[in-house]
Amino acid sequence: MWIALAVFLLGILVSAVSLAYFKYQQNVRKQEKFEALAGKVVESAGAKLRIYQRGLRGTRGAILVVGADDITLAAFRNYSASRDLTTEYPGAHGFGFIRRVKPAEEAAFLRRLAAEGRTELRIRQLSPHDGDRLVIQYIEPEAKSREAVGLDIASEVNRREAAWEAIRTGNPILTRPVMLVLSPRKLGFLFMLPVYRQVQTPVTEAGRLQAAVGVVYAPLAIDEVLANIDALSDELSLTLSDVHDTARPVQFFSTDKTGQAAVDGIVFRQSYEVYGQKWLVECRALPPFIAKLNLLDLRYVAGAMLVLSLLLSSVAYLVALNLKRWREEQTMQARMAAIVSSANDAIVSADLDGKVTSWNAAAEKMSGFAAEQALGRKLNELLVPPDHFEEERAIRERVVRGETTSCFITKAQRRNGERFDISVTVVPIRDEKGAVCSCAY
Repeated sequence: MWIALAVFLLGILVSAVSLAYFKYQQNVRKQEKFEALAGKVVESAGAKLRIYQRGLRGTRGAILVVGADDITLAAFRNYSASRDLTTEYPGAHGFGFIRRVKPAEEAAFLRRLAAEGRTELRIRQLSPHDGDRLVIQYIEPEAKSREAVGLDIASEVNRREAAWEAIRTGNPILTRPVMLVLSPRKLGFLFMLPVYRQVQTPVTEAGRLQAAVGVVYAPLAIDEVLANIDALSDELSLTLSDVHDTARPVQFFSTDKTGQAAVDGIVFRQSYEVYGQKWLVECRALPPFIAKLNLLDLRYVAGAMLVLSLLLSSVAYLVALNLKRWREEQTMQARMAAIVSSANDAIVSADLDGKVTSWNAAAEKMSGFAAEQALGRKLNELLVPPDHFEEERAIRERVVRGETTSCFITKAQRRNGERFDISVTVVPIRDEKGAVCSCAY
């Protein structure tokens, strides 16, 4: 029982270690698969934004072809009419041109607007400031965006910082999340690309600041832009936060409407530089992700290992029990052999043909034949006189049938031919199946 218990406990220990290893391997696989899936989502989101960047470059190209100082509302509208915003740029609420207007140039700018038939427009500010104005001159389609025309985006810090960063660097820049003027209930950002008087971007920052005439921009509704990310599925939730101020991150997009925890704690979290802004991307695994991995259920593995441990302990118990019995039998046989060997009476065994299989010391002394001389020879050649052969055969046949003969007196013969009276008892010896296999005399 102790051996069986030890084997069972060892099996439990091995099972526990194996399960821990299997679980570790599954966790590694889940994390690797999830990070690959999250990476596809991030890449898909980046690809989305690159589409709008191409739209901005096209808009800037149209302005530079005509000339930044010569562009007109009619020319800008003609270019915009050639683009299909809904198909090409879903989520963009138009493309526009923001002109840099110095305070001393405001009157001339308003006269230019009036010359295009927009006499009612004035430069509007969200907060007063003394620097150069960055005024929305054109935005198409204007029908749903007319309120934006004339707004000085430099009067709001987020928009101003992004616009000047684009001008200083010559790169496309996003604002931090803002409430869109076109759709006050929608959170979004402005995507900006600088416009300079010449086609080529000036090499130095001073040159860029000197040559800048404004920026082209696209107001983007975040939920619309990211609604159809190709890699986004029911396997994960996506949350985006602006971490420009790490102490106060601003969550601006999330597909998680229930706030459920990540399955198995699987989370992908990483910050990215996105067109001048720092975003934190967080993806949480949802139940379908685990289901699609088709992982082996560790509960079944644990059950199988428990059953295997029980089987092994049972086998160990049976083996140990049989070993114990074999040792007991060996001990018993050794004891019997010692008893037979030291007995004062002659004790002899023979097979069913009458050939001697054992011959003790008393038999040696009585017959005059040593054991090595007697083993393998028939009793008729050793102890039985010729005239008693038939008697010996008859007794052996009775024993083969399983009968035990009572003690009887007969004649025996020594090696030297001397005859003597002998008292004999013959019993059958049976094998493990109960069949008679030999006789004992």
